[in-house]
Amino acid sequence: MRLKDINAEITFELWLKPELTGETPNIGIGYIAPNNTGQAYRLRIDGQQWSVQLRDPSAGKDLNFHLKRGCAHLAEVMQVAKDGSALVKMALRRFKWI
Repeated sequence: MRLKDINAEITFELWLKPELTGETPNIGIGYIAPNNTGQAYRLRIDGQQWSVQLRDPSAGKDLNFHLKRGCAHLAEVMQVAKDGSALVKMALRRFKWI
């Protein structure tokens, strides 16, 4: 399965970089959530977790707004660069409880 197969209200494609040098996220689907400080994010795929930051911090305002709305936070690492940064597509969708 890929995120393009999911009907999401909002999507982002952003470059993220690991906080720790030498770490590289795996390609695959998982989820993303803001960390406790709000300055970084937790990316979790296949039971592994990385603390990551946005390569372009200006995109954080919109992303944080949607992550804090109670949406599903699906993330797909689509590409990994030699420096360990990753192109991540995020699909955010609100669910209505009946």
